[in-house]
Amino acid sequence: MNIDAKIYDDPNILIGGIQFCKNQKYINAKSNMISFFDLMPSFCGNNHSEALKILKQWVKTGDFERWHDCFQFFNKLRIKDFLWLISKFPEIFLESVPVLSDGSRYQLFRNLKELYTAKSQWLSFNHDPSLGDIYQRLEHPRYQLYLPYADKSEARQILCRKIMLHPLGDIYKKTFTNAYALWFMCEVAECREIINSHGLSTPIPSAEIVGKRQIEKESQEWMRYLSDSATQEITLKISYGIRNFIENLHKTIELDAREIGNQDTDFQDGVLEPYISICRTADRKISRSKEYQSQFLCSSEQGTYLVTTSKNKKLKRIL
Repeated sequence: MNIDAKIYDDPNILIGGIQFCKNQKYINAKSNMISFFDLMPSFCGNNHSEALKILKQWVKTGDFERWHDCFQFFNKLRIKDFLWLISKFPEIFLESVPVLSDGSRYQLFRNLKELYTAKSQWLSFNHDPSLGDIYQRLEHPRYQLYLPYADKSEARQILCRKIMLHPLGDIYKKTFTNAYALWFMCEVAECREIINSHGLSTPIPSAEIVGKRQIEKESQEWMRYLSDSATQEITLKISYGIRNFIENLHKTIELDAREIGNQDTDFQDGVLEPYISICRTADRKISRSKEYQSQFLCSSEQGTYLVTTSKNKKLKRIL
């Protein structure tokens, strides 16, 4: 069985969940990384504006080979820099930022922007609880709703650190000098997938939309797969180049964690299972709360419209 997973970890009215699919292979292009990085020049930079410039330039050119510059630059940043950059998602990865007159596209962008702003605030506070001004904002009920997203992101950060400390994580250590840089690139990959899969970049066919209950079911199925080494294997370590490595990094890291866990029971019990437990708990909170819905920007002959899924069914609403 080939398993593919698309992450629908977005907001809207608050969107959430992981979309689990079975019609597409997951790939791992790690074997290409060493020779690629040996050939590319390094990049020097040391501030927020330079980081934004690099990311936006990549979006503008679509040149995946320029990601070597990003890796070299991000390896030098601090965790506070990464948290600040996350607050600038998703506009960094959009060719044009929607304005109010864009209607449905603006609404989807606004909700996704709110998610990343809140997640950045939660992660910043968790990193440094002395930030009292941030905590005052987080006390607002709206911000409380985004806490499960921050919990999953923080769990991924720990997973990245543990993988880089493990002997079987050598390929990541050859690419990233610290776990924060690896984690941030996972966040980049996830955000870009959310943008594409929800139609914020290009409106999608309504046939690709699934209900909220199905999203939860497939999310839990994916977590069971990561947890159970006895389940049927999927294809790993098929090299399709740097583009696929970057685009799928947030899921590749989970598949590699599963592979390590299959060979190391201490890693399975002490690292992977706690990660899966946190993700499962967060997904349940997201899926079973009425405040969380999934939104998709779709197009038809009549124009562009926003589809909002409820917990039990699809709900089409033209705005």
